[in-house]
Amino acid sequence: MVKEVNVKGFSDFISQVDTLSQQDKKILCLFCGDKDASGKSWCPDCVTKEPIVREALNSLSSRDNLVFLYCMVGDRDYWKDRSNDFRLHKDLKLTGVPTLMIWGRPNEKLVEDQITADSVSMFLDD
Repeated sequence: MVKEVNVKGFSDFISQVDTLSQQDKKILCLFCGDKDASGKSWCPDCVTKEPIVREALNSLSSRDNLVFLYCMVGDRDYWKDRSNDFRLHKDLKLTGVPTLMIWGRPNEKLVEDQITADSVSMFLDD
């Protein structure tokens, strides 16, 4: 089972990345819209794509160096702001949610409809 860390917001994300990077961990990040009290995201694509990513993670053999960092990017209004930190950060440059990426590889990511069972499996085999 891959270790999972959940964060909410940009500052929590950066803080966790810094901590995990110091531990020499490979960080797999999934960025999704915030969830409401019932656990449902405002982002319909996140609702449908998150289970695909989780299923692929469950099929992985245990990897001590891999951490799954699940990050809620904020509410819809914050996300739609083109100047939010997730969109502007040089190592992220997110264009949509959900986005799956490995920290430190900003040009290698799966965004929205690119997240399929096959594409996630190939992405994780890297």
